[in-house]
Amino acid sequence: MNKERKLHIPLWVIYSISAVLLTVILSLAARYIPGFSQWYSTTVYKAFVWVIGNINGIFPFSVGEIILYLLILSAVVGLVLFIVFLIKNKGRRNNVLIGGLKYILTVGSSVFLVYTLFCGINYFRNPFSAEAGLVTEKYYPEEVKRLCLIFIEGANRESENIEKTDINTMRIGNISEMEDNCVKAMNKLALKYPCLEGDYPSPKGVIASEVMCHLNITGVYSPISIEANYNTNAPDYSIPFTVCHELSHLRGFMREDEANYIAFCACLESDSGELKYSGYVQALTYSLNALYSAVDKDTYNEVLGRINDTVMSDIRENSRFWDKYKTPVAEVSTSVNNTYLVVQGQQEGTKTYGRFVDLMLAQLRATE
Repeated sequence: MNKERKLHIPLWVIYSISAVLLTVILSLAARYIPGFSQWYSTTVYKAFVWVIGNINGIFPFSVGEIILYLLILSAVVGLVLFIVFLIKNKGRRNNVLIGGLKYILTVGSSVFLVYTLFCGINYFRNPFSAEAGLVTEKYYPEEVKRLCLIFIEGANRESENIEKTDINTMRIGNISEMEDNCVKAMNKLALKYPCLEGDYPSPKGVIASEVMCHLNITGVYSPISIEANYNTNAPDYSIPFTVCHELSHLRGFMREDEANYIAFCACLESDSGELKYSGYVQALTYSLNALYSAVDKDTYNEVLGRINDTVMSDIRENSRFWDKYKTPVAEVSTSVNNTYLVVQGQQEGTKTYGRFVDLMLAQLRATE
């Protein structure tokens, strides 16, 4: 009698299929099951931050950045070896092809699953505006002007409490101290907004910051390692705000406008003049952009005339700095980022960064 042959499914096939199915199930649950993403973000994800984030926080460099380089290196080496084996093993090409497929499916399914667990689900949690009771409505030009004047007053005042370069722009005195102050600011803000409570692993400067400049990126949340990473080459005044922005993603708030708003509030809560100045100038920059399209030229110039030399030097130097990186590469990077945000449910794409002003105006109305 012939024994029945049992179907043998390789372990890597079972793993890849399971990872893909779990990714799909979690993604659909986040989008269509009310409350699932909120529950996940405040429980399971919070536990991931505590465990993985703090383990990676031990290292002085960005673990996520190193993992990314290793993934790229392994992909290049794997492709070269695949081609070499394919040429040398003409009689065993099926085995070589299966080996290549095994690598692509196992690594690819793992990356998508990790991204979903550490980032993707959070896009569908309750927005911070709902947690903070902020309601965005139609605003009037005079309100935008008043907002700009408030930020100008704050930026001018805090410009007296910062170190300055020889061209009268802000200089970060001590990077480690600045990073610590950002974490302290987030913890202090959490006393006002409990949804921000939790662990904040140390933020990390990126080794390849020059590459980030060419991509027009000031900071990035690493879903591979649950880290807040920032561009160390960016103008100093923008860095504390950027760090707080990326740290806000560690609480599951992924919307860019809301991350900006959280960063602004955190900077103002800080006892550090550097952070307060960074928060005011960044908020002022966004508000001036909104004012420019809301009022006539004379009104706009009148508002600009109230900005002191230090603040204006930082704003102008920031423009000069980023003008150097207006390249096709930067345009492609912006386009990719826009597409990514749309896919994640932010239908306005990169325009959501501008909605930061709406949230600040909502706060202004709420406090009056």
